[in-house]
Amino acid sequence: MVVAFHPFAFTPVCTRQMQGYQQAHDRLAGLDAVVLGISTDLGPAKAAWAASMGGLSFPVLADFHPHGAVAKAYGALGPHGLAERAIFVVDKSGKIVWSKLHGMDDDPSLDELLGVLQAL
Repeated sequence: MVVAFHPFAFTPVCTRQMQGYQQAHDRLAGLDAVVLGISTDLGPAKAAWAASMGGLSFPVLADFHPHGAVAKAYGALGPHGLAERAIFVVDKSGKIVWSKLHGMDDDPSLDELLGVLQAL
């Protein structure tokens, strides 16, 4: 499972990130990987954002209430109450086997993530 925290819906970097996962859906599925996109945005905003991208084949989740609880549990809640751009790969036993923190304006490398998943 890929847990992809991102700061905001409707922003260019977050949109490119989620669209990249969508475009790689078949490759990710072939590696037995499921993506969860998570931010502290409200649920209706996440639904509208996914719809604005033509729909996604994976969930984009709202970590809104209690605010940032999931991001905090992963150590991915930033100082201003936003999820950091952080990616976690969780194996089938629930263990985090890889993680990487990115800057807010950084585009995470899909190729790097695919390489990590292939190595598992």
